[in-house]
Amino acid sequence: MVFDPSKYKKKNLKRYETYIESLKENKIDTKSIENTISEAVTNIKNKKAKSFVIYGEPQSGKTSMMIGLTAKMLDEGYKLVILLIQDNLNLLEQNSLRFQRSTLKPSPKMYQEVIPPDVKLEGREFVVICKKNSSNLKRLIDKVENIKNKVIIDDEADFASPNSKVNKKDEKGDQERTKINKRVYDLIGDDGIYLGVTATPIRIDVNRTFDNENHHWVYFEPHKGYRGQDFFFPPKSGNKIIYNLKKLEPESSNTKKELRDAVIRFMVNVAYLNLFVNIQKQKNYIMLVHTDVRKLMHNEDREVVDEVMTDLTTPEIDDENGKRVENPRYDKVLELIYTQALKKSKNENVADEITEYVADYSSQYLIGVLNSEPSNKDVLLPLLTEEPTNPFTFAIGGNIISRGITFNNLLSMFFTRNVKGLMQQDTYIQRARMFGNRNDEDMKHFELTIPGDLWDSWHTCFLLHRISYLSARSNMHPSWATGMGTKAVSPSSIDKSQVHIEKGEMSFNRIKYEPEMDEIVEKYSGSNDSHEALDFLIKKFGNEFLPAHIMAFIKEISGVPSKDIAIHQSQNIENYDQKYANWESITRSRGIFGARDYDKFPYARHHFVLVKNKKGFCRLFYNCRHGKISFITTEENV
Repeated sequence: MVFDPSKYKKKNLKRYETYIESLKENKIDTKSIENTISEAVTNIKNKKAKSFVIYGEPQSGKTSMMIGLTAKMLDEGYKLVILLIQDNLNLLEQNSLRFQRSTLKPSPKMYQEVIPPDVKLEGREFVVICKKNSSNLKRLIDKVENIKNKVIIDDEADFASPNSKVNKKDEKGDQERTKINKRVYDLIGDDGIYLGVTATPIRIDVNRTFDNENHHWVYFEPHKGYRGQDFFFPPKSGNKIIYNLKKLEPESSNTKKELRDAVIRFMVNVAYLNLFVNIQKQKNYIMLVHTDVRKLMHNEDREVVDEVMTDLTTPEIDDENGKRVENPRYDKVLELIYTQALKKSKNENVADEITEYVADYSSQYLIGVLNSEPSNKDVLLPLLTEEPTNPFTFAIGGNIISRGITFNNLLSMFFTRNVKGLMQQDTYIQRARMFGNRNDEDMKHFELTIPGDLWDSWHTCFLLHRISYLSARSNMHPSWATGMGTKAVSPSSIDKSQVHIEKGEMSFNRIKYEPEMDEIVEKYSGSNDSHEALDFLIKKFGNEFLPAHIMAFIKEISGVPSKDIAIHQSQNIENYDQKYANWESITRSRGIFGARDYDKFPYARHHFVLVKNKKGFCRLFYNCRHGKISFITTEENV
């Protein structure tokens, strides 16, 4: 038989299809992953998009989506796919392991593996993983700068990649750039494709990072098992919180006791679930402790947790004479366990079983600190995050656990990391590590321990986040709400030349005026059916007149829409002095609404008015009176 090498050549590897099938075999719903990747490829192939964001909620499965996207880009003929990870060894380890376990062909390589001169990249397929570290990126650029049509997938794209010097010029008058921004810019080159993946894309939008095209953004829908902002921070005040929310006093005098008490409650909840819910197979659970950015505080937190576990595993101690005697601290901590179990179950027999479980399994615990100290690198990351092997697992840290790290089987979060000054929305959205794929039964016993004022600020943060969240889902030009004790993003990241900030008031597109608009306004102005009128106006005149996501946001935060929403009588822009009003564009620098307008509807929090001009055009204005809110929007870059 004549040897024929052609029969071994794989003409169509179908890597994307193979990966999707592997997810389905593991009972993972792939609908959202497939829809997102399909839309992204359409953007690139049909719409010639070169730079856009894939926007998904924290811990919603974006890494699985990125693996599928990498496979799809390889199948589409792109030979070099580069995955950028923030400069965090823990996150690098977690993501690298996932990519390696995905059985991608070719297998992903760390950037160090492709740097040597003898490694030839041209004409070959490569998936390269690289940290967003200046020296690492420089070496990678030197290696790949001559390769055309690179695909850059930037995980946590709003971290380090945006240019915080966007409003500065150098001595020659050229744009200044931060180091990482310059490196990624050079890596993309003239013909590269940039795909930023993040849960908080505001910095990329207002910074215009790498000429990002927000009209091509792709929204990654969370899967059915995801529990996120709607679950943990329900928008309406009347919504019942299903999980256990333990609010601490703003100024606590005994934080160590509060942490000890939270540890006790965590162990009781683990015991209850494994005794009465997880009957077929026990589960190992994680408690996340996030109190401070300082490493010294992480060690203090570890000492508190370790003290509780030491007491539980030391029923006897040596007395002064070296004789073994009962340990009073052991008895005391078991009593605390029993008391909490009785409080939870209101049944002495159940409390007794829970206490016995904790006593039996107390030696099966793991405490790990996740920060940049070399001494904390000995504990395997998966055991503290995705694959806990002990019923009682404690992960402690600060900034390193604030972004990107995924925690499975998380049952308790002790979060007291407050902020001086205004809370920055994009930062605190990323700190919601309790979001993710959460079992409904587990969620009934999940506990968030947090200072009451911090929870209120966090709730407000997500309340305002909903406007941009809903605008992305509606394929609208993003509007970013800021205020009420929070700021949307660091001011240094905002490209002031291309951003509008509308304080308290926002307006929508100028469109052709139709007399029917006034008929509807006249009919419903001052009535309790104003919200229905707005729905009718959207249906009749479309999203250009009033974006549906704005109405969705209003309905989510309004307990009683009939009282919260007011439609004012229509106005003519020509009635305003041209010193402050532009009659042509139907805008006014000082705003449209005044105090007298609000007095007409004193209980309303959402005010609308139609303003028209004599040339037959109109614009709808909206003012949110739910605290002091401003809206940030970028210039259209279509």
